[in-house]
Amino acid sequence: MKNIIQDTLKLFATNISSIIQLALPFALLIALVERAYFLFENKLFTYTLLGLETIIYSVFLPAFILLLAQSWQNSRWTTKEYVLNGITYAPYLLIVYLIIYVPFYLTIKITSELNISGFIYAVATALFIYVSIKSSFTSYLIVLEEDKPIDSIKNSFKFTTGKAFKIIAALLIFGGPLAILKTILSVAVNQTPNSNFIFEICISVFFTIAYSIIHAGLFTIYCLDYFQRKKSIQ
Repeated sequence: MKNIIQDTLKLFATNISSIIQLALPFALLIALVERAYFLFENKLFTYTLLGLETIIYSVFLPAFILLLAQSWQNSRWTTKEYVLNGITYAPYLLIVYLIIYVPFYLTIKITSELNISGFIYAVATALFIYVSIKSSFTSYLIVLEEDKPIDSIKNSFKFTTGKAFKIIAALLIFGGPLAILKTILSVAVNQTPNSNFIFEICISVFFTIAYSIIHAGLFTIYCLDYFQRKKSIQ
């Protein structure tokens, strides 16, 4: 695990300027969408914004994965090339999200709002966490190995076997401190009268970019598995 952490930090630090250049426009869009959630208390409006945010993220993530892959191979594309190629993979990622996350989201949402048995809610949440961990490699399989959505899910479940600890550790090590810091800042901002809109946007942008280190960690774990599989085939 130590090597994974070191490799992830090195990969992220080496490409930090390219990462910021790529992620900044997407982070700004996501930040504006997140702010729009507070404008109207309307479910249709909220779900529309959620869908828009998912689409933005579905373009950014493939572009980000391609950036990491190019760096891993000591190559480089322009930001425009990353984005344009990312767009081609976005529909596949959206299909994966619809298959994996929407059923669980609706189940958890319905059981929560209707006060249905806490046991059902707990089981749905546990299954959601399990499926999320097992499907951690779907994006990388789609972008780097040209898997179709269903194949990416099947192969992700297969290739993450025995790697759950590393995946969870990466999520906690890279995402945990950021989540705590974001919670503290969010509470501070909410308790500040007339909080600055620009400041709130900047916070949202910063964390959108910072959270990409989690994907860098998962990318590192995936690549180790990828090269082991390629070596075994040769």
